[in-house]
Amino acid sequence: MDFETENNRINLLPEHLIDQIKAGEVVERPANVLKELLENSIDAGASEVKITLKENGLDLIAIEDNGNGMYYEELPYAFCRHATSKINSFEDIYKLNTFGFRGEALASISSVSRISCHSAPQDDLEQGGKLIIHGAQTVEHAYYKPSKSGTSLYVKDLFYNTPVRLKFVKSKISEKNALKRIINAFLISYPHVKFFVTWDDKDREIYPPFSMEEKAKRITNVIGPKKTPINLMEANNSYLNNSIRCFVSKESSKGNAGKHHYLFVNNRLFTDKKIHQIIIRNMEKYWNFGETGHYIIELTVPEHEIDVNVHPNKTLIKFLKANEVFSLISASIKKLISENQRDDFDIENSPTMEFG
Repeated sequence: MDFETENNRINLLPEHLIDQIKAGEVVERPANVLKELLENSIDAGASEVKITLKENGLDLIAIEDNGNGMYYEELPYAFCRHATSKINSFEDIYKLNTFGFRGEALASISSVSRISCHSAPQDDLEQGGKLIIHGAQTVEHAYYKPSKSGTSLYVKDLFYNTPVRLKFVKSKISEKNALKRIINAFLISYPHVKFFVTWDDKDREIYPPFSMEEKAKRITNVIGPKKTPINLMEANNSYLNNSIRCFVSKESSKGNAGKHHYLFVNNRLFTDKKIHQIIIRNMEKYWNFGETGHYIIELTVPEHEIDVNVHPNKTLIKFLKANEVFSLISASIKKLISENQRDDFDIENSPTMEFG
């Protein structure tokens, strides 16, 4: 084989092309972008987050928060590949108490969109900055003094320079449901944060903050239909160094449409088919045959006993002691069912009072 021909020479790819290729791992759809940006806001300690979406995120994804903010000179580093404030060594990956750590998200997003970032630190607003990037190319970097600290990030024209990616964007309904799922996940995990959500030209949705003890109220506001509020069963349990908080609906219905199924570990949203099956199999004893309801499972596991570095989108988790986690979930669901079946029995058999 002749490697000296013009067409077969091995060349180093330019940085912007590397970013666009890697973006395929992190930015598969608008919901991935939204997730990464919301994680940054939470990591920055924001207590208020404003979300604006247009055309299901393809035209605009805007996140405005009141978090710690960044200095003018830090802004370019935030959009460099493998630049992060979250870890300093490989071992830190297994001691994470933040979302981000790979330092890939903003670089990937900025390579396939037109992005504008305004940010200022809490301790010195005059040291704030503005950075505009189009397709991985910096257009403007300047000092910027806002009226308050925090970060405002606007992602416009997603995939404008990689039109082939648009072919893989799913239907409007599918993309909107994916965006809603990400928003709901953060609403549920962070009840103490006030969220504002605006879809296209519709009225802004406001989610006031609740204490962690009142999380069931936030969950009901998020997943419960307005006309017929859902009834949630709640249970807490622990085993060794692991703990769990379960919220499961009493109501059930056939099919999966409109069902809210959320798994969290240390406030991080993840998916796991085996855990899903454990929950469904145990809840068959309570829900009507062939029906399912809503569930939210929140696990707290020591950081060094989970691996979140399985995939760039960070939604796949490996548990060091998986059997302990699975057993805790199963036992907790059984406990929840037992307690609520007993309560339901007491209500049905309670004496009635007659007045006359």
